Amino acid sequence: MALNAKGVTKEYGHRVVLAAVDVGLNPGDKIALIGANGSGKSTLLRILAGEEEPDDGIVARSRHDDLGFLSQYVRAVEGETIQDVITSSVAGLRFLEQRMRDLERRMSDSPGEEVLTEYAEVSERFETRGGYEIDARTDEVLANLGVSYLTRDRSITGLSGGEKARVALAALLLAAPDVLLLDEPTNDLDDRALTWLEGYLKGYRGGVLFVTHDRDLIDAVATAILELDEQAHRVTRYEGNYGRYLDAKRAARIRAQQAYDAQQDEIAGLRERAAATARMVGFGRA
Repeated sequence: MALNAKGVTKEYGHRVVLAAVDVGLNPGDKIALIGANGSGKSTLLRILAGEEEPDDGIVARSRHDDLGFLSQYVRAVEGETIQDVITSSVAGLRFLEQRMRDLERRMSDSPGEEVLTEYAEVSERFETRGGYEIDARTDEVLANLGVSYLTRDRSITGLSGGEKARVALAALLLAAPDVLLLDEPTNDLDDRALTWLEGYLKGYRGGVLFVTHDRDLIDAVATAILELDEQAHRVTRYEGNYGRYLDAKRAARIRAQQAYDAQQDEIAGLRERAAATARMVGFGRA
């Protein structure tokens, strides 16, 4: 499992935000995290990403997997350019590439089994994460997210909020980490960019956990849904997309109503029997 959280609990002062929350994310999972505004979705993502500590519980991340996190709030560093953001984001891919070159040199000198095995593993990860096409993919991703008109030497601090968000999303997707945590990734996208992102996430090989209010995105991408209840502060998992989630919620409401009706019938029966017994006792005394 790429990401596994057990019993995650978080309070701010005396206000409970998360109560013993469990989350599991496997490679290939596309899980939508939904819930009312202020229910703790962003807090949970920050904890899973390691940017905030839980008060209780554990978050286990595979040491072999890279994790990428898109926050709703993009930090801009003075003097940092778009190219700097991209370069920093794909540093993991460049490291794999450099490791491959180092191993190739070692193989030419002494091609031992250990070197060959590591080279196979590193090259597979590099290929799986799109390392061989990184330059072409950079142009493609920036264009499809609608920011190709920005020159790479533009300062991040000089961009609009929407441009910053799209550049941050582009840089994260280019890094192609094993785990993607996305907090409202569609907020600043037009219809064309949104359609492209849907297709990109559907084909993503890693695990994706995303927060969104876009039902169309959930319906198109999600393989499962986690609903964070603002009253219980826990999550309930529903398999399938948004349509199946609605079906499951509808079925749960019907079952709850049937259970309530059965309970009321039982209570009415008990009252009727109690009344009958009371009448019989009264008649006997008379």
